[in-house]
Parts: sequence; C-alpha cells; structure tokens
Amino acid sequence: MRTAALLDQTRNEVVEPHFAYSRLAADIVPPQVGKLRVWQSPHTKSWMLQPLNLTPEFIEGSVWEQLKYHLTDVDYDPDWWIEVPEGQSKGNPYDYYFSCVVKKDNVTKPVDGNILALIEARWDAAILAIKEFMQDDTVAVMQSKFSEPPNQGYEISWYQEGRPGDTISSLFNFYFGDFAVRVSSNGQADLFQRADPQDEAAPYAIVYTFPWAKEAQIHSRLHRLLILPHARNQIEFLSTTGAYVPMPYVWSEQARGMSSRGVNGGGIYKIPGEIVKDAGGGYTITQPGKWGLAVTRRYRPYVQIARIGFNNGTDQVAGFWDSPVQSPYPLSLPVRAGADIDANEGSYTLDAQVDEAKKTVQFYLTMTGQGDVDGGDTGTDPVTPKKGSTTSPELYGYSFYKPSKFQEFTRTSFLAPVLSVSINRAGAPDSEHLTALLDNSCPNSDVDYLKRRAEIPLQIGDLDTNDCLFEGTCFQVTSGEAPAQHPRTLRLEAAGMADSLLRMEWFNVVDFGVTSLDQPNLPWFWTDVVRFCFEACGFDPVTQVVIEEESKYGFRLWADGGAGGNRGGNGAGAGHEAGSVPGQRWLPRPGTPVYEFLSMLVYEILGWHFFWDCQDHLWRVYKRPDPTNPQDATKFTPKCAFVSHLTGSCSHDVNGMWTAAHQGLQIETTRPYCSTIVATSQWPSAQIASRAELKAALEKASSGDPHPEDPLIKMEMRRQWTTLRNPLCTGSDYTHPDYLGRERLRVMKLDQLATRDAVAFVSKRIYYDLCFGRVWCDFEADWGDPVTCRLRKWDAVQMDSGLNGALELWLIDSIEPQWRNDRVRRAHYRASLYRADVMPPR
Repeated sequence: MRTAALLDQTRNEVVEPHFAYSRLAADIVPPQVGKLRVWQSPHTKSWMLQPLNLTPEFIEGSVWEQLKYHLTDVDYDPDWWIEVPEGQSKGNPYDYYFSCVVKKDNVTKPVDGNILALIEARWDAAILAIKEFMQDDTVAVMQSKFSEPPNQGYEISWYQEGRPGDTISSLFNFYFGDFAVRVSSNGQADLFQRADPQDEAAPYAIVYTFPWAKEAQIHSRLHRLLILPHARNQIEFLSTTGAYVPMPYVWSEQARGMSSRGVNGGGIYKIPGEIVKDAGGGYTITQPGKWGLAVTRRYRPYVQIARIGFNNGTDQVAGFWDSPVQSPYPLSLPVRAGADIDANEGSYTLDAQVDEAKKTVQFYLTMTGQGDVDGGDTGTDPVTPKKGSTTSPELYGYSFYKPSKFQEFTRTSFLAPVLSVSINRAGAPDSEHLTALLDNSCPNSDVDYLKRRAEIPLQIGDLDTNDCLFEGTCFQVTSGEAPAQHPRTLRLEAAGMADSLLRMEWFNVVDFGVTSLDQPNLPWFWTDVVRFCFEACGFDPVTQVVIEEESKYGFRLWADGGAGGNRGGNGAGAGHEAGSVPGQRWLPRPGTPVYEFLSMLVYEILGWHFFWDCQDHLWRVYKRPDPTNPQDATKFTPKCAFVSHLTGSCSHDVNGMWTAAHQGLQIETTRPYCSTIVATSQWPSAQIASRAELKAALEKASSGDPHPEDPLIKMEMRRQWTTLRNPLCTGSDYTHPDYLGRERLRVMKLDQLATRDAVAFVSKRIYYDLCFGRVWCDFEADWGDPVTCRLRKWDAVQMDSGLNGALELWLIDSIEPQWRNDRVRRAHYRASLYRADVMPPR
C-alpha cells in the first residue's frame, strides 16, 4: 500500500465572502422619523403605518370623520343622548361627542319596550353577569349596530367630570370582541376576557391590569385611551391625560397639551399560548363582534368612540430608509432583503440599496394599507380626497443576505512519497490534525520549494486503491537541513477542512431566529442555518454540504422571544455559549469563529454530528442513531469486525465481512452522572384550570364573597418542571452499568427556551448524555483499506469482546491512524458498547 501526498491541490476558493445582517425593529431609528407616515409602537417596538387617531387632523378637521361613531351607528336611548360637535369647517360641524342629557322629566327606570331595556336584552348574558359579579354600578347605555371585524382597534376620548377626591370602582366599561376593559377612578384599568373566546355566553374574568392615569389627574380633565390589537398576539393600551379644564370646551385646543401636561399611561397584554395562524393566514387576537359601553350613574358622560385607522400610504409614501450598513469589502453580487413582517391585508415593498463606492447597503421599506377608509374634505382646491385603512402591515425586523462568490484557483499539483503519517481526529472536525514527514533528499526539488511557505492545500491518499485518507491545509512547514545525522526531510503540520470554519469569524451577522428568507415571519430552518455557516467559510452549500435525512428532520428553529424586542437564551449545552450573543440564542456573536456557533447548533442543541468526507470531498451532517427508532435499525448493521484470533495484522474476508485482528484491547466503564434530569422553565399559566372551576368560583363570589374584585384568572409566570428518570440507576440489579444505588438529581435551568417543544427536545438530549452508564473499549487494528477508511462516528462494528469470545456490537467513537514508511497502516480505535435502550454517547 503506497501512500503519497497530493500537494498544491486545486480547489474552489471564495473570492468574495457572504454578507449577512439582521436588525430588530426595536433598534431601527430612521433619521427621518416623524415625517414618514409610519409609527413605532412604544411597547412592542414594531413599525406600522401611522395611526390617524394620533394625527392633529383627526381632531382638527372633518377628514377622518368616517372613523368616528355617530348616534346613527349605535343603539341607544334618545331620551338620554345627543351628539355635540366640537368643531366647524365652512359651516359644517365635525368631531362629534356623545353627551348625556335628560330630555324628559321624572325619567323612571327603563321598562319593557324602552330602547335602553332592549339594549340590555341584546347584550350577552355574560356581560350582565360580570357586572353583577363585580358589584359594578355602571349601566349599559349603547351598543354598535353592526359587528366589527377581528382585531378591530378603538379610541375612547372623554371628559371626566367630578372632584379629585371622588373614587368609585368603575367610570365605564367598554366591551370589544371577546374582551372588556374597565376604567376606574383610582387610575387603574382592568382587562377582562371571556373564558372561552368563541362562546359569547362564557363568563368574563380579569387577565391584566395597567395604569391609565394618575389618581390625582382624573377629574375635570380630558382623557384618551387607545386600544390596539396587533403584534400577532398582543393588545396595546395607550392613554393620555390632558390639562385641567372646568368643562369640555374646544377640545382641539386642549388636545395639544394632552401628552405634555398630563401623565401618559397604558400597557400591553400578551395572550398566552402558542401563536397560531387562522384560516386566512393572519392572526386572530380579538374576536369579531359588536362593541358596547356601560357608564357609571354618578357622572354625566361626554365621550367619543372611534375606530383606529391608519395612514394608507397611497396618497403619500409611507416608509423609511434605515441607517446604512457598512461592509468590509465591495458587494458585487446582488444583496437580498428579507423581513419579519405581516401584511395584515395590506402590502409592503422591501429593498436593499447597495452603494458599491461606499461599500454600504441600506434597507428601505414602504407600507400600504387596504384603503377601506375614505377621508373627507382636505380643504384643498380642488378637493383631494384621502384614503385610510383599518389595518396596517407590521415590521418586526429585517435581514440582508448575499451569497459568497467562488472561483477555482488552478495550482500545479504534484505527488510526493510519504515517510510517516500521524492523524489525530478525536471525534470532532476542529481537532483533526495531520503530521506528515516527506522525503526532501533532493535539493531544488518540488518538495524542497515548499519549505519557504506554509499555506499548502493537500491530500493524503493510497495510490493503489485511490482512497483519500486525509484532506486539509498545511499551516506549518519544518525543513531538516544538512549536515545532519538523518536524511533531509520536510515535516508538514496540517489542519483538516474545519480549518476554514475556525479561521472565519462572524461580522454583520444575521439573527436566524428573527426572520428567514423563505418565510419573512418565521425563523430559519436549522438545515438552512447549517448551509449558511458552511457557505460563510467558503464551501459551496449546494455541492459541498449534504444533510442526511433532511426531509425527515428538517424543522425551523424555535423562537426565543417576542416581536421586535429581546429574545431569550444563549445556549443550553456546555462549551459553546460564546458562539451566540447572550439573550439572543440564534444570533452569532460577532468576532467569534463560525465553528463555535455551528457546533453549538449541531452538537449541543441537536445532538447530531458533522465531518468532512474525504472520499466525496464534502461535508456530511447526520443524526445520532436511535435504537428505539425502527427507521434507524439498518444503521446498526456492522460494517466490519475485529477479532483476537487472527494471526498477524492481516485482514481477511470472514463470512462476507471485512475482519482484522485487534491488539491491546482495554474495556472502560463509566457510571452515570445522575439518575434524574429535572428541567425547569418558566411559562405563563392560569390559576383557573377549567371552565367548571371558573363557574364554581363565580358562584362563590356572587353568593357573598368578601373580596368580589379579586381576579379569578391571572396569567402569571410560573415555574414548570420536566422530569426524566432512569429507573435502572436505583433498581435491584447492582451489576448493571447504570446502577448508582441512590437518587442523584441534575437540575437544568432552561428559562431561555421559549417553547415546550424546545424544552422537551433539549432535556431529552441531556438525559441521554448524563443518565446512563457507558462501556468503552480502546484497541489498535488495521486501518486505511476501502472499509476502515470510511468508518465514521457511530458506525457499528463487531468485536469478540463478550463472554468466552462472543461477538458484541460496538459503535465507533473516534479513530486515530498512524504509520511509518508505508508499513501496515494502524490506528487507535475507541468505541462504545451498543445498547438497545438508549442512543450512543455524543
């Protein structure tokens, strides 16, 4: 078996690295903010079309009067309510408020046939039940005639009369969809939700509380409360308090001081549970339905109710340019822009503007609504009508991507005989190392010219079988010069193909958990992340990366946070936490090797393996075989055998299987680290577990509960526990490798994982690694023939290591070949004993 080195190997090299960048919406601060008809939510930090309700023309003109409800749009008692306009334009009144008056003397309690009684009869029984349960003195006064669509937002503007010392439980209740908000005079507001969102007769219970004003700034002031369902599963509340006024006059003048003289309040409620798209591909946050208003009997209401509308982005462009992103090199290939964005029945355009001279790329976004709101007279001549929208696209983040540019560099390759070879693999690509000794006895030969340079692409192979035994890049050359006691030699120190992964560091990285390029509002597939990492280091992701069983196990990374804000977690395994940014698991840390992030994903998270296939000259990523999975049964078919009764080190074909003699066999057994894995994580959970329990609590409260206003359902962050236990650790068989004789717990804090599936996935992998005893063997045997040179981690082999020489199944862990002067190639093997109940060690 003749061994030779192919030096100065021709390879496909990357001439322009990839470019990748991602940014959360919270980090976007356009230089033209405030002028671009877009708006950033103060709580979710996502970007939307500007709400028309927050513009001056919403209250200073009749342009957006269509968004405001009039008495013709509601059911009400005409003996109690009139409309009062707050402004006039060219003799036309606008900006109407509902004002409570008494048109008849001695008004008695409503009786059958009265419009107010009809309103209450139409209201859901659940609404009246909650009013009775909360001991609320409000009375139902009006309800919209028509049902509003899902996720409809509202603005409630009102003047609150009264003295500062007045405190009552509720000023008014506003019902929308499957929710209701109660505004109290202590400055707090309570959000209620039906126990069953789909059941209109289901009872309500408190799910969230937020401050809407200071207690001393409530009476004799103007107030505004915006209710905005958005961000896929959240309801945002924004409240403003105006200056003190003795009565509600000239609202437009006082509105200018709303945000500066009072205290802004509000909050955001996040609906617990997984985010699931509806049949239309959107997200249902609040259910469709009519809105309703109930007010206290103690104050005279003066209130305006309007729908939330948005700038449409058609009469004037609604969008922005983000700050330019610098690239360290020219960008000759097109840069692709992707975004984590929801259209919400509107539309949007994305662009990545490249400035080749400045080596920058800039993100540009424009958004357009549905155009289902007609604006009124704009005061221009001729009249130019405006368009608004009841929905808005929403941006949570964006990313740039440009693939690497490759070019083949032709070198003058030549063969050189090898005197000795030592290959250290140690089971991981980053530790693969070659030490080769070449004959350099001829001065000025091709080999001799290599002593003045070290970057040498090379292969070590068998000239007889054409098998490649090692492939990598030389990084150090040592030349033995004459005169000396030994012939002149050239010693090459080379790293495996993982050298490119170790020497390429992240810059302008993309957050793989924010937005993928195929689906803007979903994380990346982990398989695409793996290809991206290899491409970043100069490997063609199409021809040089193979992910085995990709169709079976390809899934998206789980999200680790909320829209537009921080994301949780920086790695659940040990040893590679530095590969990602703390608090953002899927965002590689700039300035760290690509290999760290790649190994964290493949080794620590998935429990898989990857290696460079020297025969096919590509990377292979493959799953750890599971003996309990019937689909993996063929993976445990032995590929060769090692026995002790063969003479010498010659290989033989025994019963159709390659068989060789082993020497120096040693058996090593390690006990389990622990018997039980306890994975702890935090999840939002409800105190009320069932509808029956909720019904019982309501009955108890209505029958004289001394604390009737205590919430029944509160979504709280509670610590959940996932336990995986190996019963063999404390069983009766003390001869078993798993036996510990006592319980030993390992508690793993996995708060950074945001889904139950992620916790189950990671905790099971840790369980396999820590809760089982392992039996190992070390031996020396032949290596380098067409069978053994293709052995890889977790491949099955047979050995006569059992009782009285019985054959046992072992799984390869690592192979370290070494030989000199073309003698029989030998290697040190390490393997773990096959177990039918657990996967092999990682």
